Amino acid sequence: MKYMRPLNSHEITFVVDDNERNGFKKGNTNFVQKEYNLQCHHLIWSEGTNPDRTQRNNIISLTKRKNECFFLPYVPNMLLPAAEKLFNLKNEKSEKLKDRAVGFVLGIIATILTGIFLKWILS
Repeated sequence: MKYMRPLNSHEITFVVDDNERNGFKKGNTNFVQKEYNLQCHHLIWSEGTNPDRTQRNNIISLTKRKNECFFLPYVPNMLLPAAEKLFNLKNEKSEKLKDRAVGFVLGIIATILTGIFLKWILS
């Protein structure tokens, strides 16, 4: 997202469009005028108010943020609120699957331990 904070005013933001994203992947950052900076919608990362433009690719693309970022895959024409809802639904589904798997494994372990305990008592 491109943003600018004029003096004594609210922040102005713009979404980076398809052409700008594709150009950025090829190293073209000319679409970000000098009065704008780039930042994550969730403010996980930002270039800051006086960025070193030579470090833009390192800050945005090369910094590893696995498990530290709310990564919302880019879908053309999808608005951020819808992307966030889909992100949350996928996470909830993933958590439910993990919980079921843990419950299943614990059930098997309990069954095995019960069998061993009963054998021990009956012998």
